[in-house]
Amino acid sequence: MDVSNYDKIESNGFVKDADIVRKAEDYRNQLLVERLTEVEVDEKITYTEQELIDYYEANKAEYVDEETVQATCISLVDETKAEEAKAEEPEVEEKDKEDESEDKKISEK
Repeated sequence: MDVSNYDKIESNGFVKDADIVRKAEDYRNQLLVERLTEVEVDEKITYTEQELIDYYEANKAEYVDEETVQATCISLVDETKAEEAKAEEPEVEEKDKEDESEDKKISEK
């Protein structure tokens, strides 16, 4: 913060404002607790890739959703627009096939 801004803050009495001081202290304490958590917990946890794979395999049901199907019906009164939409349909179907193929590759890993 540049000096001129701090002078304005100080001249307006914000530095001694009880609510601001309390919020700053609360924020400081929150940062300290987060850092302590990193030091005491996060930095001490170690695991191998194989442990992650084993855990995933043992708990796969928590990570894999059942296959669902979504259907959409669009009715167009204008025959020209209907034909245009139908012409675009193969692109949509091809995209769906690509998504299914990608999903299959992921589930095989």
